[in-house]
Amino acid sequence: MNTEHRQSLYAAGKIVKVFGIKGEVKVYSYARTSDEYAVLETVKVGSNDQTTSERIIDSARDRGGDVYLKFHGIDDRNAAEEIVNHFIYIEEERRKPPQAGRYYVHDLIGCRVLSVEGRELGTLKDVMNAPGGTLYVVATTHGDVLMPAVKEFIADVNIAAKAVTVTPPEGLFEGEAL
Repeated sequence: MNTEHRQSLYAAGKIVKVFGIKGEVKVYSYARTSDEYAVLETVKVGSNDQTTSERIIDSARDRGGDVYLKFHGIDDRNAAEEIVNHFIYIEEERRKPPQAGRYYVHDLIGCRVLSVEGRELGTLKDVMNAPGGTLYVVATTHGDVLMPAVKEFIADVNIAAKAVTVTPPEGLFEGEAL
C-alpha cells in the first residue's frame, strides 16, 4: 500500500469481540451507527493503517446501543477471532465529521495533556472503551495513567493544537501511574 493511500485512512471503529458462532463481531464505533456502516458497504480492516484489507459488510445492526457487523467471508467464530482488536478504517473522502464534543481516536492520540494551569502532564497514547466508560491512557514520566474521559475532567480539546486540557481528580497525576 502506498504512503499517500495510508495517510488517507481514518479509524472509524475497533472490533472488540466476537458475537455468536456465525462470524459476527461487536464494534466499538468512534462516530458511526450501524445504518451508516451498512451504507458504506465496504471498509478496510487491519491491526493498523498499513496492514489493512478491504472487507465487504454483509450486515450491520444495533443491539443494546452497540454496533454489530458481519463481514463477507468471515463465516464462523474462528475466522472472526482473527480480526478482534483490529481497527475499521475508511478513506478520507468517506469520513464523517464526528458530532460536537466527540473526536476521532486517531486525532486524540499524540495530543499533549495539560492541566488547566498549563502544566504538561503527559501525552495521550490511547483511548480505551471500558465497562464504566471511555478512558484516556496518558503516558507520563511515572508510567501510564488512566483518566476517565468525562466532561467533568476534560476542560478543552484542541485538535489543531494537538492539546487536551484537563482538570483531573486530585492525585491522579501525582505518581499514581500503573
